Amino acid sequence: MPRTLSYPIAGTFGYTHISSKQRTFLQCLREIPMDKPAIHDIRLSFSFKHLWTILSSSSSSMIKSKDSDGNYDIVLQPIEVDNQIVKTMVHKTDTVSVIVGCSLSPIPIDLFGISQLTGSLSRIEDRLQLLVNEYNTINQQGGKQQYM
Repeated sequence: MPRTLSYPIAGTFGYTHISSKQRTFLQCLREIPMDKPAIHDIRLSFSFKHLWTILSSSSSSMIKSKDSDGNYDIVLQPIEVDNQIVKTMVHKTDTVSVIVGCSLSPIPIDLFGISQLTGSLSRIEDRLQLLVNEYNTINQQGGKQQYM
C-alpha cells in the first residue's frame, strides 16, 4: 500500500491526502518552466459571396479536392509556412473555413507571433484572390458575369 502524505495543493483549503507518487508528479508539474503565452490550432471562418460557385467551375491546381457526393466542400491545397500548416475549405454556403495548424510550434502572443499569423492569413487571401481573378479573366473573354 502506497504511503500517503499531507501536501498543500493550491486552491484548496488545508491539506489533501495524496500518495508519494502524486506528490512527485505535482512537484514535477511545478518545476516545468512556463513559456510565453501562445496559441495553436486556430480556426477561423468568414463569408465570401459566390466563392463556392467560382471554385466549383475552376480546374486550378490550387484546389486539392471537390466533394461531389456529400457536403460539396472544396478543399484548397495546404500551405506550409513557418512551421504552420494552413488548410482552407470552401463550403457550399460560401463560408470559408481556415485552420492554422501549429501544435508543434505554437504562435506566441507578441508582435512577432501576430506578424507570423498575419503573414499566413495573407497568403490565403492572395490565393483566393488569384482564383477569383482567374475566374474573371476566363469569364471576361466569354462575356459572363464577373466577381470581385
